[in-house]
Amino acid sequence: YRWDGHALTSLATVSTASIGDVYRTAWSPNGRYLATGGTVSPHLRVYSWNGSTLTLVTSKTFGSYGMALAWSPDGRYLAVGGSNGSQDLTLYAWNGLSLVQKATANYGTAVRFLSWSPNGRYLSVAAIDAGTNDFSIYEWNGSSLTSLLSQDHGTLAYGVDWNKSGKYIAVAGDNTTQDIIIYQCNYANETQTQPLRNSIVFGDSTKGAA
Repeated sequence: YRWDGHALTSLATVSTASIGDVYRTAWSPNGRYLATGGTVSPHLRVYSWNGSTLTLVTSKTFGSYGMALAWSPDGRYLAVGGSNGSQDLTLYAWNGLSLVQKATANYGTAVRFLSWSPNGRYLSVAAIDAGTNDFSIYEWNGSSLTSLLSQDHGTLAYGVDWNKSGKYIAVAGDNTTQDIIIYQCNYANETQTQPLRNSIVFGDSTKGAA
């Protein structure tokens, strides 16, 4: 759709018969590409957008479905989550033409939502009924994903999002009276021995989040 401030105008469509149910869409930072995750193989697809037409560029099969998508802030990587056996979380490099698998992680349950820190160094994950892993943070160093932190969020976490400064993370899901929790991020090696309430400590303060 095009939005002019008052109304939506349909510009392009993709046949739902060919892609099945679509769980997630994500624009690349430069607005030239649209990634989609759905129920029909190939579950992950990337389209180019020229202002009037969507053209399929590449696609990948991803287990039973792809539920979570997140482009890195620089547009070089696409993180994909869903239900995919030992590769519930997969990170691809993007060169404008193809997706190249760079790293995977076995999350043990279906990944619902993904969000990058503003500097592209950390990737946060929200998942379904994963016990103490409903909400997790990974570090990405350009070649591998390293798990830094995992936390329970009641029954499940549906969404997670960093604010623009990288100092706070919002986590949403089913957690009785705390369905939405905002955490303050305190990076390791900072001069703070006890984290504040609703705060998390991870990573390296010399690298920060901005």
